[in-house]
Amino acid sequence: MGTWGKGPFDDDTAMDFFDALSDCDGDARAERLRAAVLRVSRAPGSVNYSEGVEAVAAASLLAGMTPPSTNVEWVASLPTDLMAELADDAVVAVERAHSHASDLHKLRSEACGYDQVWEALAPVLRALRAAGEPKQNGLF
Repeated sequence: MGTWGKGPFDDDTAMDFFDALSDCDGDARAERLRAAVLRVSRAPGSVNYSEGVEAVAAASLLAGMTPPSTNVEWVASLPTDLMAELADDAVVAVERAHSHASDLHKLRSEACGYDQVWEALAPVLRALRAAGEPKQNGLF
Protein backbone atom coordinates (compact mmCIF):
# COMPACT_ATOMS: atom_id res chain seq x y z
CA MET A 1 0.00 0.00 0.00
CA GLY A 2 1.39 3.39 -0.97
CA THR A 3 1.63 6.51 1.14
CA TRP A 4 -0.31 9.64 0.35
CA GLY A 5 -1.72 12.69 2.09
CA LYS A 6 -3.12 16.16 1.53
CA GLY A 7 -0.04 17.99 0.22
CA PRO A 8 1.26 18.04 -3.35
CA PHE A 9 4.23 15.81 -2.48
CA ASP A 10 2.60 13.66 0.23
CA ASP A 11 2.27 10.77 -2.15
CA ASP A 12 4.49 7.95 -3.39
CA THR A 13 3.43 8.67 -6.97
CA ALA A 14 4.37 12.36 -6.62
CA MET A 15 7.74 11.47 -5.16
CA ASP A 16 8.38 8.91 -7.92
CA PHE A 17 7.64 11.69 -10.43
CA PHE A 18 9.97 14.04 -8.54
CA ASP A 19 12.74 11.42 -8.45
CA ALA A 20 12.37 10.81 -12.19
CA LEU A 21 12.66 14.56 -12.80
CA SER A 22 15.76 14.69 -10.62
CA ASP A 23 17.40 12.11 -12.90
CA CYS A 24 16.74 14.18 -16.07
CA ASP A 25 18.82 16.92 -17.62
CA GLY A 26 17.40 20.45 -17.74
CA ASP A 27 15.68 20.25 -21.14
CA ALA A 28 14.13 16.84 -20.47
CA ARG A 29 12.99 17.99 -17.03
CA ALA A 30 11.26 21.06 -18.47
CA GLU A 31 9.58 18.93 -21.12
CA ARG A 32 8.33 16.41 -18.54
CA LEU A 33 6.92 19.22 -16.39
CA ARG A 34 5.23 20.71 -19.45
CA ALA A 35 3.79 17.34 -20.49
CA ALA A 36 2.44 16.56 -17.00
CA VAL A 37 0.63 19.90 -16.79
CA LEU A 38 -0.75 19.90 -20.34
CA ARG A 39 -1.85 16.26 -20.19
CA VAL A 40 -4.30 17.18 -17.42
CA SER A 41 -5.17 20.76 -18.31
CA ARG A 42 -6.07 20.08 -21.94
CA ALA A 43 -7.31 16.49 -22.01
CA PRO A 44 -11.04 15.89 -22.14
CA GLY A 45 -12.86 13.68 -19.66
CA SER A 46 -11.89 12.49 -16.23
CA VAL A 47 -8.39 12.57 -14.78
CA ASN A 48 -6.79 9.34 -13.63
CA TYR A 49 -4.95 9.20 -10.32
CA SER A 50 -1.35 9.11 -11.55
CA GLU A 51 -1.82 11.87 -14.10
CA GLY A 52 -3.55 14.06 -11.51
CA VAL A 53 -0.85 13.55 -8.90
CA GLU A 54 1.93 14.25 -11.41
CA ALA A 55 0.20 17.40 -12.67
CA VAL A 56 -0.21 18.73 -9.13
CA ALA A 57 3.43 17.95 -8.33
CA ALA A 58 4.56 19.62 -11.57
CA ALA A 59 2.44 22.70 -10.87
CA SER A 60 3.87 22.87 -7.35
CA LEU A 61 7.43 22.68 -8.62
CA LEU A 62 6.72 25.40 -11.17
CA ALA A 63 5.39 27.52 -8.31
CA GLY A 64 8.68 27.03 -6.46
CA MET A 65 7.46 24.52 -3.89
CA THR A 66 9.65 21.52 -3.16
CA PRO A 67 9.18 18.25 -1.33
CA PRO A 68 10.15 18.42 2.33
CA SER A 69 13.61 17.13 3.24
CA THR A 70 14.87 16.89 -0.34
CA ASN A 71 17.92 18.26 -2.07
CA VAL A 72 16.43 20.29 -4.92
CA GLU A 73 18.97 22.65 -6.47
CA TRP A 74 17.51 21.95 -9.89
CA VAL A 75 14.15 23.57 -9.00
CA ALA A 76 15.86 26.95 -8.75
CA SER A 77 17.48 26.34 -12.14
CA LEU A 78 14.21 25.79 -14.04
CA PRO A 79 13.90 28.21 -16.96
CA THR A 80 12.38 31.43 -15.66
CA ASP A 81 9.89 31.63 -18.53
CA LEU A 82 8.60 28.09 -17.93
CA MET A 83 6.38 29.12 -15.00
CA ALA A 84 4.95 32.07 -16.92
CA GLU A 85 4.37 29.90 -19.99
CA LEU A 86 2.56 27.17 -18.05
CA ALA A 87 0.98 29.14 -15.18
CA ASP A 88 -2.57 29.27 -16.54
CA ASP A 89 -2.50 25.63 -17.65
CA ALA A 90 -1.03 24.63 -14.28
CA VAL A 91 -3.92 26.28 -12.42
CA VAL A 92 -6.38 24.42 -14.64
CA ALA A 93 -4.46 21.16 -14.12
CA VAL A 94 -4.58 21.50 -10.31
CA GLU A 95 -8.28 22.30 -10.41
CA ARG A 96 -9.05 19.41 -12.79
CA ALA A 97 -6.93 16.99 -10.76
CA HIS A 98 -9.05 17.82 -7.72
CA SER A 99 -12.40 18.04 -9.49
CA HIS A 100 -15.24 15.61 -8.86
CA ALA A 101 -14.36 13.88 -12.14
CA SER A 102 -10.94 12.76 -10.92
CA ASP A 103 -9.72 9.65 -9.16
CA LEU A 104 -7.54 11.81 -6.92
CA HIS A 105 -10.58 13.70 -5.65
CA LYS A 106 -12.46 10.51 -4.89
CA LEU A 107 -9.62 9.01 -2.88
CA ARG A 108 -8.74 12.16 -0.96
CA SER A 109 -12.39 12.90 -0.20
CA GLU A 110 -12.61 9.54 1.52
CA ALA A 111 -9.36 9.98 3.45
CA CYS A 112 -9.30 13.58 4.65
CA GLY A 113 -11.21 16.81 4.57
CA TYR A 114 -10.80 18.64 1.31
CA ASP A 115 -10.35 21.93 3.16
CA GLN A 116 -6.89 20.67 4.18
CA VAL A 117 -6.04 19.80 0.57
CA TRP A 118 -6.99 23.26 -0.72
CA GLU A 119 -5.12 24.86 2.20
CA ALA A 120 -1.97 22.96 1.20
CA LEU A 121 -2.44 24.03 -2.44
CA ALA A 122 -3.20 27.71 -1.70
CA PRO A 123 0.43 28.90 -2.02
CA VAL A 124 0.82 26.97 -5.28
CA LEU A 125 -2.31 28.47 -6.81
CA ARG A 126 -1.44 31.95 -5.55
CA ALA A 127 2.04 31.82 -7.16
CA LEU A 128 0.73 30.38 -10.42
CA ARG A 129 -2.08 32.94 -10.70
CA ALA A 130 0.36 35.77 -10.08
CA ALA A 131 2.71 34.43 -12.76
CA GLY A 132 -0.12 34.03 -15.23
CA GLU A 133 -1.47 37.55 -14.86
CA PRO A 134 -0.61 39.78 -17.78
CA LYS A 135 2.01 42.35 -16.91
CA GLN A 136 1.19 45.92 -17.89
CA ASN A 137 3.96 47.85 -19.58
CA GLY A 138 3.85 51.59 -19.06
CA LEU A 139 0.68 53.48 -18.33
CA PHE A 140 -1.53 52.05 -21.06
